[in-house]
Order: sequence, then C-alpha cells, then structure tokens
Amino acid sequence: RLPGVPIYDRVLREHWLDVTWEIIDELSLTSLTTYRKYKTESAREYDGTEFFLGENVQSIESSGSTGQEVRLSSNDDSIFWVLGASIQQEKAALDFVLGLADLGAFSGTPFNNGAPFFENGLTASNTDSFAIFGDTTIA
Repeated sequence: RLPGVPIYDRVLREHWLDVTWEIIDELSLTSLTTYRKYKTESAREYDGTEFFLGENVQSIESSGSTGQEVRLSSNDDSIFWVLGASIQQEKAALDFVLGLADLGAFSGTPFNNGAPFFENGLTASNTDSFAIFGDTTIA
C-alpha cells in the first residue's frame, strides 16, 4: 500500500439452502442451511495532512458463520403447529494497527527518537447458539 492512500476492500460470500418436504398434505419437514463469510481490509489516515500524525495503518476484520434449522410443521383447517431446533456458530476477528507520530519530536523532546508509535489491537470471538422451539395456533 502507498503511504497516505486510503484503501477499503470488502468481500462478502453468503449462501443458503431452503428445502421443504411435504410428507403428507398437512405435515411438512423444512431444513434451512446457511453459510456466510465476510472480510474487510482498510487503511486510512485520520489527520487530513501529508504528515504521519495518526492513521489506521491496517485494519483487517473477518467473520464467518454457519447455521442449520430443522422444522416439522402441521397445517390443517383447525390447528397449526411447528416444532424445531436450530444451531449456529460464528467466528469473528479484528486486527487493527494504529500509527501515531512521536509528537515530542516537534518540541525537541522525542520519546521515541522521532519514530512513530504503533499500537496493534487484536480481538476475536467465537459464538455458538442453540435453540429448540415450538408454537401452536388453534383456529
């Protein structure tokens, strides 16, 4: 990357499959499968000048998730019911590098011999979700 030239690149991939099987006229089984992957890469300077005073040197954010839901449902003239279960897993991460100039160099007392300071922040999370559900409606 060229210094001072902002970048922003995002890639999103998402797929799902929804299948329903009519077992008999009043009873059906549904499967819903999902997949999602996301990545963003960015870098930009914050101070609006040509000088290295403060900028996002590099930021990479990514996440991915998969899910599965299964439902059994009945629908006749007098009663509707559904029973189901779902599971989802998501992983996310952020790697952020912030660069700050050694502002002490301007006053003659540099803390870092005039070289910039860099701060690297790393964050990650994993989430698992489970559910069992049901509902009934009587007409």
